[in-house]
Amino acid sequence: MRNFNKIKPWIRLVVFLFGIVVINEILTFLLVPAGQFSRWVQHDAVEPENTYQLITFGASESLRTWDSQTADEILGIKTYNMGGSAISLEGGIYANFIDTMEHQSPDRVILIMGRYEMGGYKEPAKSYIAVAPYLSNQKNAWSYFMRLMMDGEALKRAFPWTEYRVEIFGGLSSNIKDKMSEEYLEYDVSFLPDDRLHYEGQGFCPLITEEAISYDNVNENHQNAFVSKDIIFKDEKIDTLIKIINYAQERDCEVIILAAPIPVTSVAFYKYYNSQSVQLKEIAELYGAQYYDFNMAKPELWEPQLDDFYDETHVNEKGAERYTISVCNLLQKLDAGEDVSNLFYSDWDEYVASIDYVVTTYMEVEETETDVCAQAFIVSGGETVPEYKFVLHNLEDDTEQVLQEFSENDIIQINKEKFNNENIVLRVYARAVGEDDSNKVRYFDYPSSGEEVK
Repeated sequence: MRNFNKIKPWIRLVVFLFGIVVINEILTFLLVPAGQFSRWVQHDAVEPENTYQLITFGASESLRTWDSQTADEILGIKTYNMGGSAISLEGGIYANFIDTMEHQSPDRVILIMGRYEMGGYKEPAKSYIAVAPYLSNQKNAWSYFMRLMMDGEALKRAFPWTEYRVEIFGGLSSNIKDKMSEEYLEYDVSFLPDDRLHYEGQGFCPLITEEAISYDNVNENHQNAFVSKDIIFKDEKIDTLIKIINYAQERDCEVIILAAPIPVTSVAFYKYYNSQSVQLKEIAELYGAQYYDFNMAKPELWEPQLDDFYDETHVNEKGAERYTISVCNLLQKLDAGEDVSNLFYSDWDEYVASIDYVVTTYMEVEETETDVCAQAFIVSGGETVPEYKFVLHNLEDDTEQVLQEFSENDIIQINKEKFNNENIVLRVYARAVGEDDSNKVRYFDYPSSGEEVK
């Protein structure tokens, strides 16, 4: 009896903890929304009947970018896109990598890296909640949880319903119905929404939209465009990258690291871009992998179009197809033993010098009691000579009064009375001298938000 009394508190503790686990699982089932794209992507990657010779890993820069079916047609093999939204290298990317590689034996692995990944990016709890429950091996889920323990959101990950839940009134019953439906349980793609975000299969989730990022009215610190500053990689990210390379190589799997495609403005205004690219290449080569930065590729390999991107980080469906084709062309050249170094600019300076068009334009403005004086500038690469057109633009009816046709003169002075209502803005158009491509003309408005001139 004395021995029992000694262990009685421990029995109570175990029962208490077990009760918490059971209640947490019940609340998670009831309140956390039914898994959607990530659940399907992770399931399809580990299905026994599916075998893939090439698998891409990454965050949304992979998920939205690698067009698996287009790659299959070009390369004549089966490929898979194992990406996830807003996950980190040491978090969801590594968890997906280990979980997938336990079921697959690809010949080649491609890591598609976002520009913020190797710095201080931390994975939000909601991204963990979208990945961890659907890993095929819960040991991997536990390791995933422990790796992110120090990020400050451990309780949100342990009790996901506190962070991510449906509305109790109105959403609870439909959530339970969804999770119990045959379509959900059998991974029928008809369960998934089919609108702007679409599941194409083999892990590819493109954004189907006609929207494209604008290079006009860009509000950045323009004086810092194409500045190159050093970035210090986080130790845990370096360690994880090395683990991925070593794990793959131990299984005779080639590793290629790619920079995710981004608009030229995102390259220009991210001061650590060059430093990250250089360091990733050094790490890759040191550990026997390969690194290619498509944002520094020459036009004969990859020449992004204005309408390839829907925001500062992601391509749309059209851009994904074009990027995938370019990567496949590179892979075919590598497989043929060709030297591909001439397809990329040799360094940052050569890349910047190649940008012979106007990336963005902006104005510096001074106001007096009666006048507005504006000077126009451009963001560009090498020796681009700009010319400017100044107009008064009516935002309401899209009409314009020309103040100056295209000229190398970059200064305009006008009377404030010209701004007779809040819909009138001073607009400057900028292009390289002699440029006849309307897609390479940029503009900037003052006031940029349409508020009245003081």
